[in-house]
Amino acid sequence: MNTNSAPDALAKRLLVVFVTLALAFGIAALLYLRSKSGEAAAAGFGGELQPLDNYGAAPKFEGVDQSGTATTQRDYQGKVWIAGFFFSRCAGVCPKLMQNWRYLQEQLGDSTDFGIASFTVDPGHDTPKVLADFGSKYSVRHPVWRLIHMDRADVVALSRNGFRLGTSEVPEEFVHSDRFVLIDRENKIRGYYRGTDKDDIARLATDAKTLIETPGR
Repeated sequence: MNTNSAPDALAKRLLVVFVTLALAFGIAALLYLRSKSGEAAAAGFGGELQPLDNYGAAPKFEGVDQSGTATTQRDYQGKVWIAGFFFSRCAGVCPKLMQNWRYLQEQLGDSTDFGIASFTVDPGHDTPKVLADFGSKYSVRHPVWRLIHMDRADVVALSRNGFRLGTSEVPEEFVHSDRFVLIDRENKIRGYYRGTDKDDIARLATDAKTLIETPGR
């Protein structure tokens, strides 16, 4: 008689049970991870999105755009809009900024709920006529995209105190921030983006589209 047969049989049964439970646990874990992955994918395509930041109210301003039309923040009331600073004689970052504004215009400009406000920091040179000629090089579509002329002191205050960006002056040169600012329909600042960075511009386009298509986000 083999006295070890009973313990061996029990050990085998326990091994089978253990392996079965391990497989079941592994399958359950895999299904759970797949379901979470599906939820994450849905969030990027019309599902629930993470809320954007809120940096407070955008500032008031008064200026004249490239068409010679008086322009204020009221022209953007109820719209999702993007603000930033440049000047026509800038040979550094400004060409890239203009190209990226043009891209945003192409992506979002067909919506009547969208606008762009580009403020020149060189108003002594950038008259409305100069801005109109300069804008034509970048296919600026008025009034979707306004190139705005203000008094020098006012535009510096708008950048530094209003949008909390930097602007400084040295002889024959103007230094300004390369950030684009996203403002929602309630005139709240919702984000800052590097105007020369491809990934930031793509994210800005996505965030702006979300605000346009989902009021109250």
